[in-house]
Order: sequence, then structure tokens, then C-alpha cells
Amino acid sequence: MTAAGILYLTRDVNRVVTNRSAAQSIAFQSARAGAQQVDVDSLRNGGGDRVEIDDAAAAVESARVGALLLDAYGLDGSVSLPEIDGDTVTISVTVIDRYGSQSARASVQAQIGP
Repeated sequence: MTAAGILYLTRDVNRVVTNRSAAQSIAFQSARAGAQQVDVDSLRNGGGDRVEIDDAAAAVESARVGALLLDAYGLDGSVSLPEIDGDTVTISVTVIDRYGSQSARASVQAQIGP
């Protein structure tokens, strides 16, 4: 009986850690996709050293990537709308299953240059 209990707990803990890691990965990749949606006109018009994010495109792309990744991982959950602060995009992801929910948050800053 004790061995069965330990195996059950091990499986639960493993699932929680896996979901936390998946949530972090999905949050990062969604934020990265959003940060790639730069305002091209501002760059063409001599934006200088500052990158401006196209808010609407960032919201669409980060949600699209987040949904695709949740599906690819076979997880239920949600991806927040991006928080955009200048050249930085932040996304929160929550993964939900019978063991509870795991949340992660990631920020990506758009860069100029290679």
C-alpha cells in the first residue's frame, strides 16, 4: 500500500513539474512571437535605436502561437493578452488539468540588429 501511494505521488509531482515547464515554454514562445511583430513603418521612417511593436499584430500572433503550442503539448489552458511596454512583450500562460493549474509569465524584448 505504501509503495502504491509513493508511486501515485511521484506521478502527480512529475505531472505538476512537467506542466509548469510547459507553461513557461509556451509563455516564452508566445511572447517571442508577439515581440517579432514590429511596426515596420516606424523602422522605415528612421525609428533609430527604438523598436515599436505593432500591438494588434502582437496580440493576434502571440495568441495564435500560444494556442498552437497548448494543442501541440496536448494541454488545456489559456494564454493572456500581451502586455506591451515599449519594445517588450509579456505573456502569461495557465495550464489546467486534474492536478491543478500551473502558471508562468515570460517577457521578450524586441531587438535591432542580428
